[in-house]
Amino acid sequence: MTEFEISYLTSEALDRMWDIMQFWVSITFGLIAMSHIARRHLNVILVAAVSLLYLLFSLFVFRVIYFNLKVMQGHLLDLRALGKDKLSTAQQYFIEYFPSEFEIGIGVLFAFVGLLVCVLLFLWHNTIEQNKTYRNRQFNANTLD
Repeated sequence: MTEFEISYLTSEALDRMWDIMQFWVSITFGLIAMSHIARRHLNVILVAAVSLLYLLFSLFVFRVIYFNLKVMQGHLLDLRALGKDKLSTAQQYFIEYFPSEFEIGIGVLFAFVGLLVCVLLFLWHNTIEQNKTYRNRQFNANTLD
């Protein structure tokens, strides 16, 4: 493969990873909206089912992102193997300034785990608070009778 093809494939893998992350984040914010808007209709069974599906989906997305990260690393190793003297200036800059595995990994991990945990906590918090409110209303209605 030529240096251009390797660089192009690396950029495509990064774009694919970014698209996957954007899709996952849109699902994440959809859950936040659902747990806020549909608060009155949430019960423990529904929230447990949604939480499990979201967790399984998130693990799948994380696996796909990890796969793309490894593919990008392979492309970069192939590009470096061509030798600096055979690379154009653009390709040398591409290698030099491409985010490292650590940068991508830490960024994805913090964003991914942070959003995952926050959404699940928010979903369960809304459900528990709604159940408390419902129980208080029932208790107050029974004491007034």
